[in-house]
Amino acid sequence: MSCMYMTRGSALLAAFLAVVILPLASCASGSDGESPAPPQGNRGSSVVANEAAPAQSSTVLATVHGTGPERSGVAIAVTSLRRDSSTTVTLAVTITNGGSEPMSYSVLAGSGLKYSSMTASGVTLIDPVAKLRYYPLRDTDNNCVCTPFPFTEDLSPGARTDAIVTFPAPPKNVSSLTVNWDGFTLAGGVPLS
Repeated sequence: MSCMYMTRGSALLAAFLAVVILPLASCASGSDGESPAPPQGNRGSSVVANEAAPAQSSTVLATVHGTGPERSGVAIAVTSLRRDSSTTVTLAVTITNGGSEPMSYSVLAGSGLKYSSMTASGVTLIDPVAKLRYYPLRDTDNNCVCTPFPFTEDLSPGARTDAIVTFPAPPKNVSSLTVNWDGFTLAGGVPLS
């Protein structure tokens, strides 16, 4: 009986390792079998990858700048604001810490009940004509449908990172929106494509 139990336990352990370890091992190497390049930049310059992230554009549609000491020198460049479907819009940004101190990612989360700590949830889109504000979408666990940031790291001075945030889509006749990031200057007239 104990021999059969050990066999079943070993089979379960092998199945667990196959499900958990093999996918992680395949992520550790590039598609050509080579090791991935080491991350560039200082501590905190990388974020958890989001598979649905759109390709970042070199075009800057607008830039907002941090206000207050904890956001001093921080700039957020809007690189894309596009309709993904008739029901969603994705905002893509590049966040740069031009300050002399590390920036906690929590300053991007905003404040209040609508925001999620350590995510890019502190941004809203405003339709100034209809006077409507659009908050980031939430999943079934009430998490922001946006880029998560590492809890243990800061964005080092001189470092930058990309982020995306998904919103409910405004009506089809809306062609531009105002980007309003909590604690940053406003960016009006950002084209919606």
